Amino acid sequence: EMSHFGAPAQPYAEEAKKWLTKFCEGRTAWIQVYRIDQYSRAVAMVKVRKWGIFTQNVSLAMAKAGFATLYTSAGAEYGGIR
Repeated sequence: EMSHFGAPAQPYAEEAKKWLTKFCEGRTAWIQVYRIDQYSRAVAMVKVRKWGIFTQNVSLAMAKAGFATLYTSAGAEYGGIR
């Protein structure tokens, strides 16, 4: 997470944001909302077109690149992906 509400940014937040921007820029995105969480945020899966008709899960790509933290606490949803 980037810094907000007076809290400092998590380590490598700026690098993760740059990676995410480069990964998604200019691509069409599909968003599947699962629910709204206790902070009124959408819990969702985001996919972008990889090439042709194929899509790529943005969260999974971020995790594979080392730029994501995977939560396993109550309420964590990953669309059936393990």
